Amino acid sequence: VSQSRYTLRENGEVLAGSLFSRGGYRAYLAGGAAFAFPLAYRRLPQTGATLTLQPKLAWTYVPRFYQGNWYHVDRWDRLYPTNKVQGSVHGSLSRSDWSLDVLACQAYDFEKSSNRFPLHQSLKQAHLMPLQYELSLSKGAFAASMMQEYDWPDFQLLQSELGFNIFLRKLQLGLQYLFQKPRMLSQRAYLSSIPHFLHFSCIVTGK
Repeated sequence: VSQSRYTLRENGEVLAGSLFSRGGYRAYLAGGAAFAFPLAYRRLPQTGATLTLQPKLAWTYVPRFYQGNWYHVDRWDRLYPTNKVQGSVHGSLSRSDWSLDVLACQAYDFEKSSNRFPLHQSLKQAHLMPLQYELSLSKGAFAASMMQEYDWPDFQLLQSELGFNIFLRKLQLGLQYLFQKPRMLSQRAYLSSIPHFLHFSCIVTGK
């Protein structure tokens, strides 16, 4: 690795240089902050259920710098820059024998979509990230979950995941379905061009 490949950034965010005969080093700062708003709590006496709601605001920062020689497995396996502000709301409705959880997230990244990790890119927006929500339901030995991702401005479905699990003593059965929009697979440079995946799992435990 030549010395010219690793230089000190003018803004001082990344310090890098050559090390030994064919190596190099780099040092940088990445971080963020999060603020959880007060938890809203309400007991529903008619049903005996408990309802909770909590918004959250988070900021995540990773500097952008050249790292063409820092791959580990392939060209996707590297550090991706981000300067993201994300708002989320988590709601929960639960009783003694079942629970329902909903999580909605919306983020704005000051980094361009093309610079971000492929799975976090938008098809039509440079900075506004896709809207995501997750829904999960559990009751006794049964659990189900759903996650969907929508792009702006036309609320276009990019990705959808469905999962079902049943727990029977020492046996755990699972079924997962994944849909990804073909155009999204192409733009995000996915390793696969298959839009539909179906996965079945069967786990036997010794306990």
